[in-house]
Formats: sequence, structure tokens, C-alpha cells
Amino acid sequence: MTLLEFMRRSNGWTQVALANALGEGFTASAISLMETGRLRPSSKQAAQLSRLFARSADELLQPVGDRDASLSKEARS
Repeated sequence: MTLLEFMRRSNGWTQVALANALGEGFTASAISLMETGRLRPSSKQAAQLSRLFARSADELLQPVGDRDASLSKEARS
């Protein structure tokens, strides 16, 4: 699971809801492919994702296991 998927689920959003919130250039299918690492977002898409989640696109596309310690620390803050 990528951080993108983790944060989407944490906000209670479906892939469709996230795609709709982000607007043009996003589909549920594209979100799914990004979450599984089979699609890299365009620079415009990366900027939109980064703004929405206040994280870099690189962070959002990393597997959550690589960030567990950091996420746990933030949750305690």
C-alpha cells in the first residue's frame, strides 16, 4: 500500500471520490494505477496530489512500510 492509498483511505475517500475531488486528468482507474505503482502521475497531477495531501509526490508514491516509523510519530504528535 502506498502512502497515497493510506491517506485516501484515512480520509474515507473512495478512488472515485478522490478522482472527482482532484478534477480533470484524474479517474478512479488512474488513482488505482498510481496506488499500485503502475502509473506515475504527470507533473500537473503530482502537484495537485501534493497540494491536497501536503506531501511530496515521491512520498505519496512510496510504500507505507517504508514510512511506518514516520507515520506513527506524526500520529502521536
